[in-house]
Formats: sequence, C-alpha cells, structure tokens
Amino acid sequence: MPKPITPLIVPLVVSAMVIIPFYLVAPLLSLSSALLILAYTFLLMGTTLLVIGIKIIPKYGRVVIFRLGRIIGVFGPGIIIVDPILDRVYRVDMRAKTLELKLRDVSTLDTTVRSVEARVTYRVADPQKALRIVYYKKKLLREAEGIIGGELSQITLDKLLSEKSYVEKKIISKLNKILITRGLEILSVNLKKE
Repeated sequence: MPKPITPLIVPLVVSAMVIIPFYLVAPLLSLSSALLILAYTFLLMGTTLLVIGIKIIPKYGRVVIFRLGRIIGVFGPGIIIVDPILDRVYRVDMRAKTLELKLRDVSTLDTTVRSVEARVTYRVADPQKALRIVYYKKKLLREAEGIIGGELSQITLDKLLSEKSYVEKKIISKLNKILITRGLEILSVNLKKE
C-alpha cells in the first residue's frame, strides 16, 4: 500500500514556540494589543495549515483522500488543498509497470514439463479500488501464476509454440475479468520458455 503523506507537525510546533511567549506577555499589554496578538496567532496558524495542505499531483499520479477513515474521492493531476489535520492522503502511480514471473515445472497437455517465464504489464485503472487491496502486486502475482499455469496445462506444447499470441490474449482476458473489479488492468502478457 502506498505510504500516506503525513501532515508536517514541525511548522505548527515552531509557530507555537513563537506564540507562547506572546501569551505570557499579553496580561501586561492593553486589550487592543492582546487582540492584535490573538489575530496574529490565528493568521500564522491558518497560513501554516494552508501551506501544509497544498499538494501537487503529477500527471501520472492520482490521490485518494480519506477524511476520518472514509474515502472522499480520487483527485489529480494538478494542485489540491487538503485539511492536514483531518485528511489522510495516499498517492497512487497510474503508470504501466512490469511484473516478472518465473513458473517452474509447468506441464502441458502432452505432459511436457517446461520452465516458463512471463512478463505481465499492468497499470492501476481505478485507484480507489486498488487501495482496497493492500498489496495488489502480491495479489496480481498469485492470480497471474495461477491463470498462466492453468492455461498452459490445457494446451499442447506445439500449440503453445504456434499460437503463442492467441494464448497470451486468452490469458490477458482471463486476468482482466478477475482484476478489473479490483482496480487493475492487464496491458500485455509475454511468455518465454527457459
């Protein structure tokens, strides 16, 4: 799961260290001076929270915002402003990624045992659904290994070698049926024998 962007507490602590001495001196000042110090305090705290809450999202990224544990929505790309106290921000990378699989001892229909390598290219299609799967790479790895092994066990070695693109398309469609509901989309599968 992507790491949350935690609010920056340091500017709040520094502003509090600056403001506390003013409150100690405030009883010695007149009412208008005390109100001026109070207004300065709120202005400084508000500006600090605003600066902390500004997030810049690149064009390949999305942000899922949780407010008090509930999903508000998916935002990005661009500049967004979040509440650093109530909101929890998770960044999701929408770029295509590649996953290398090494399947040992895959037996085909004619009982030929082979070691097969597969390269699965995927991307996050729906960031909100993908965040519900805590470790979607491990989930993708397990699903891909099972489906690739199952497909290769239903065909002969000659058919695998001659109709490799058809088998790859069939694997992509089966993986997409399962994983699109979880927010992931399979772009390509490349099979290689060792």
